[in-house]
Amino acid sequence: MGRWDIDDDARSPDAGGSRQPARTESARVEREIQIRPLPDHVQDRDGDRRGRPHALTLPAGRDREWVRSDGRDYRVRGSEVDLLERAGRFRVVFTEDLRRDAGDDARFREDLRSLERQDLLAERTVTRLRDGTVADVVSLTRGGQALLDHHRSADADVGQHYYSGWVKTAEVWHDASLFTMVRAAQQELGADGDHIRRVILDDELKALAFRALHEAREAGESDAAAHRTVANAEHLALDRDHFVFPDVRLEIEAPDGTVRHLDLEWVTEHYHRGHLGGKASAGFRMFGGASSGRRGGTPHDPKLVGRLFR
Repeated sequence: MGRWDIDDDARSPDAGGSRQPARTESARVEREIQIRPLPDHVQDRDGDRRGRPHALTLPAGRDREWVRSDGRDYRVRGSEVDLLERAGRFRVVFTEDLRRDAGDDARFREDLRSLERQDLLAERTVTRLRDGTVADVVSLTRGGQALLDHHRSADADVGQHYYSGWVKTAEVWHDASLFTMVRAAQQELGADGDHIRRVILDDELKALAFRALHEAREAGESDAAAHRTVANAEHLALDRDHFVFPDVRLEIEAPDGTVRHLDLEWVTEHYHRGHLGGKASAGFRMFGGASSGRRGGTPHDPKLVGRLFR
């Protein structure tokens, strides 16, 4: 298992593109901003009632079965498929968060090692340089991503993007925290019977928006008009003709079948007040704190907003 020493400050947002509110506005903006504490852990307790949270045509039972992908044969069981699918929705996830989410420690460890041996999933140890906190994280390999992509249901697939590899090493700590943030939002949604059918990360949103922006410009629209066209079509906020992207967008289905989206942002102590204000104005649901997978990370600071606006 590999090891990295990383500095999670690399993900710190740049306030250069955000409007800086005057100090006289600080108290008002602070009152308007709500940052929910990121819980230590939230388990998907609604999964059993809904069935599998995906429509992959892969084994669902307790016994391992042979499946084929990209000319290779693998043996996987239902819990291993579910583990791959949960991890694949995110670029990287803390191993501890996945373990707790699985509910069965012994089975999880067995599943994890089997998937590693088959080169479907990889685990690394990371150290956060600023405080020495150590954690294990997992990400799909290309083979794991291909296995999921090749076994999508032709009738029930909702277009969930799956990630693999260690593309953004400097952002591992930030990205690994998104899993628990999504689980926290899911817990709130479950009270109304809604469920998350698709998780969309910022990379996917950015690729979609900038591709559409290019097409709008090619069609003859001015830069400002093209930004407005894309923002309206993709439900994005604008800040001085710049898109404001969330860390995660959730595609949510209500019991009556209607679909809406919810944008989430994980706030750290490195946010500038202008950047935070822009995220709040965009209507993002914001969380702050630490994921349990960090083995003792920074706890939620109830005064975080106040400190950011001083």
